[in-house]
Amino acid sequence: MSGEDSTDSEEVSVSPDQAASGAPASGRAVPNRFTANEIFERVLASAAEEIVAGKQRLFFSGMTAGFAIVLTFLGHAVGAGIFPDDRFLSAILYPIGFVYIIMGHYQLYTENTPPPVALVLARRASYPLLLRVWIVVLIGNVVGAGLGAFLLAYSHVLSPEAMQAGVEFTTAGLDHGWWTVFTKALFAGWLVAGVVGSTTRRRIRFLGWP
Repeated sequence: MSGEDSTDSEEVSVSPDQAASGAPASGRAVPNRFTANEIFERVLASAAEEIVAGKQRLFFSGMTAGFAIVLTFLGHAVGAGIFPDDRFLSAILYPIGFVYIIMGHYQLYTENTPPPVALVLARRASYPLLLRVWIVVLIGNVVGAGLGAFLLAYSHVLSPEAMQAGVEFTTAGLDHGWWTVFTKALFAGWLVAGVVGSTTRRRIRFLGWP
């Protein structure tokens, strides 16, 4: 045991200004800062993995994301059923589907769009590869969302109050004109692009990339 301890003590060299973990022994730790170009390169690296993925992997990942997005509708319907007179509280559970998809790294078409486009604009991938990813992921999303909607419509998962709130929510969405849908889509695309950038930065810090 003494021999092993002496070996370990020889292998580990700790500076008087650092703790055993390598962090500063005193003072305040400063988080890593990355330039826009460094973050962009990581986005391209992540997109490169997605754009060469197999069709089966893309489809089932997209189908899972499409099914998971039903949780967003489910959360809103349940919230509206419980708090019919408070729009803020009724919308609290709305983002749950997006959070589930982001944490699971599933292929949602609206979130999957920006990185492959950046890869094509940087001339590191071709348009046919981009269209392949879009089409496979979109089909998977539609199949998964359709399956989730079918289960909600023909099961008793939702209470009558939540079901009525869901019907009203869907009807209100269908009543919007094309210009309203287009402008809402612009803001949604901007938010999704921000989510892609922020999740990329968190992955960089988690993986400890230089």
